[in-house]
Amino acid sequence: MVGLRDCQSPRIRLDSLFRSSVVPPQAKCALLATTFAKSYVDTRIDCSPAAGSLILVELLSLLPRRPTPNKCNIVDGLTQCSSSSSTSLLNTDCSSSSSEFCEPPSKQRRTYIDKNFEKNQICSSERTEEIHQALAKMITINQIPLSFCSSSGFKQFMSIVEPNYIICKESAIKQRLKGLKLSAENLIKKRIKRCQKSSQYLKDKQEQLGMPTESLIQSCKTRWNSIYMMLDRIYKNRCPISNVLADCSLTTAAMAHKFEVSEHQWTNVETLIKLLKPFQIMTTVFCGEKYCSSSMVRPLLNAVIEKHLKHNISDNDIAEHFKTTGIRELSDRFKLLWTSSSDVTARQIASFLDPRFEDLEHETVDAREEIRSRVKHLINEMAEINCDVQIKIPVTKYHGALEFLFDDEVNCNIADSDIQYQNYLAEPQLKFDFDALEWWKTHTSKYPLIVALAMKYLRILATSVSSE
Repeated sequence: MVGLRDCQSPRIRLDSLFRSSVVPPQAKCALLATTFAKSYVDTRIDCSPAAGSLILVELLSLLPRRPTPNKCNIVDGLTQCSSSSSTSLLNTDCSSSSSEFCEPPSKQRRTYIDKNFEKNQICSSERTEEIHQALAKMITINQIPLSFCSSSGFKQFMSIVEPNYIICKESAIKQRLKGLKLSAENLIKKRIKRCQKSSQYLKDKQEQLGMPTESLIQSCKTRWNSIYMMLDRIYKNRCPISNVLADCSLTTAAMAHKFEVSEHQWTNVETLIKLLKPFQIMTTVFCGEKYCSSSMVRPLLNAVIEKHLKHNISDNDIAEHFKTTGIRELSDRFKLLWTSSSDVTARQIASFLDPRFEDLEHETVDAREEIRSRVKHLINEMAEINCDVQIKIPVTKYHGALEFLFDDEVNCNIADSDIQYQNYLAEPQLKFDFDALEWWKTHTSKYPLIVALAMKYLRILATSVSSE
C-alpha cells in the first residue's frame, strides 16, 4: 500500500494516485484529501491546477452521496479527512467548487389523484341487491314504514356506510317484501306439514304402547310453569319419542343423532321435574280467585323451602344448585327474613287474620309480636272511627221462643275491641283445608270489628295475573 510518506514525494505524480488499484477506497479517500489540503502549503509537491481538479473529482466520487446533498455536507466530509491545520483553507476553496460537482436532486413525477374517483364509482349489482334485501328484512322485523327509505336521515346514513349506493325506490322494496312473504309462507307450510306428520307418528306410537294420545308442549317465557309442563310431558312420552326418532322413514340418521337423549340427560330431566313440581302447585294455588290467596303466600313459601328445598346428601350438582338458588331468590323477592328494620306487610296481616295461620308459626318470634301489635292497633283505630255507631247484626235463625219474642239484637261498642282481640287469639287454629271466608261468616256476630278488618285484607289477591 502506498503510504503518506510516499505520497508526499515529488517523484510520484498525483494523477497516478487515484488510478492505482492497490489502494482501497477508504485509504485513497484519506490520502487524496490530505494531499489536496497540503498542496496549498507545500510547494515542493507537483500539484498542477489540472491535477488538483482531478483529485477533487475523484474525492467527490468516493464520498457517500445523500438524497439531498448540500455544500455543508461535502465540506464536512472533507474536513473530517484533513488535518486541523488546513481546515480553513479547505473550507474556503471547496465551498466554491463543490457546487459544480453536486448532482441536482432528481425530479419526482407527480401523479394526479382524483379524490372523487371512489365516489364516482357505482355500487356493484351484488352489493346493491344485498343492501336491498337487508333493508327489506329490517322494515319487516321493526315494522318501519316504506317512506323511511326516502328519508333524509337514511340517505345521510348510507352516504357514510356505502357512498356508492343508489337509494332504492319504494317499488323495489315492495318487490323484496313480497319475496320475503312468499319465502316465509313456504317455510311455515313446510314446518306445519312436517309437524303434522311427526305428530301423527307420535300418536300412532302412543296408541301402540297403550298410552293416552298427547301432543308435546313447548316452553314460553310469558307462560307460567311452561318449562315444568314441557319437561313433564316429554318424560312421560319417553318411549314413544324414542321410537319416532328411531323410525328411518321419518327421521334421518343425522337428525336422530342430533335429537338423541342420553340416559344421563333423562336423569337430569327427572330431577328437574321433581324440583319444579312444588312451584307449579304453589303458583296454581296463588292464582285462585274464589278463596283467600294473599294470606297463604308466606306460609306456603316457608313450607316449600323447609319441606321441598331442603338439602340432602343424595342431591347431585343440579339439585344442589337449584335449591341454593331457589332459596336465595325466594327469600330476597318476598323478604322472608325478618330484621329490626322490617315493616309489617299486608300479607303478614292477612295471614294473622286467617284462622288457618293465626298462630304465625311460619314467622319468627319478633315478627309475630310486631304483627299482632299492628293488628291490635288497626282494630283500635276502627273502633274509634265507629265510636258512636252501634253495630247491629240481626239473628236470622232463632234457637228458642224467647229469642223469637224479644227479637234479640247483638249490641257492641268500642269497649269490646280488646275483648274481641283476646278472644280471637284464644281461638284454636284451623286446618289448612278449611275455608277462612266461611269461618268468618259464622263468627260475624262474635267479632264484628275484626270481621271488617279481615274482609279488607283477605280480599286481596296474591297475584294480578292468573296462571293458564
